[in-house]
Amino acid sequence: MTDKPIVIKLVKLPGCCPSQWEAKTSNGKDIFIHYRCGHLTAVMGDEPRICGETLFDRNIGDDLDGLIFDKELMSYLSETISWNLQPIQEDKSQRIGFHNG
Repeated sequence: MTDKPIVIKLVKLPGCCPSQWEAKTSNGKDIFIHYRCGHLTAVMGDEPRICGETLFDRNIGDDLDGLIFDKELMSYLSETISWNLQPIQEDKSQRIGFHNG
């Protein structure tokens, strides 16, 4: 890989441990990010949960660590990923109790 992928969307998956995210690059590739037992991985591909190009694969915490926050994650992964996250537009019509009219 010569150029770092540019991530434009990052979504934290439910649950806190292990910490997991799905990301989308500017050219439409998917990235799966996983932090468990102190080990952080980022894999890019068509089915990155199954196989793909490993962007990052390193122990950064202790064996019982599975919680990492967005800013810390982005700092570690900035070695191999560029971040250009787009602001999320809230769709107020999907709120419970929203009355249109």
